[in-house]
Amino acid sequence: MDVCLELFPRLQEVFPDVEMVCLYGDSTDVYNGERFVVATTHQLVRFYEAFDVIFIDEVDAFPYAKDPFLEYAVQKAQLRTGCSIFITATPDRKWQKECNSGKRHFVKIPARYHRKSLPVPRKVWIGDWKKRLQKQKNS
Repeated sequence: MDVCLELFPRLQEVFPDVEMVCLYGDSTDVYNGERFVVATTHQLVRFYEAFDVIFIDEVDAFPYAKDPFLEYAVQKAQLRTGCSIFITATPDRKWQKECNSGKRHFVKIPARYHRKSLPVPRKVWIGDWKKRLQKQKNS
């Protein structure tokens, strides 16, 4: 929902002459055949073969990544001749292998819109954290 609320006004600004609607759980908007729909994946359950292109942001995150029903909703909402574009900053190892082997089409964007590199997680040893927590609990 937050992504929809953040993205919708930005898209309206960029495409002022295109009819669009924003659909999420508490939205009062109603779909009336608008050409551009910004929605949560849960809202796609309401559509059948309606969209030429579906962009799914943060496919590796909750709830999409943990709910096969949402993947089904996307497939059902897409036209048979349409396509889905999956967006993630952190593809899992399976997707990375599929991209590297040519089994999956992909575009790699090396920097975000503000040109700062994506942070790379690193492991940091913090010692026996269970013992520290127990010690603080007993203090």
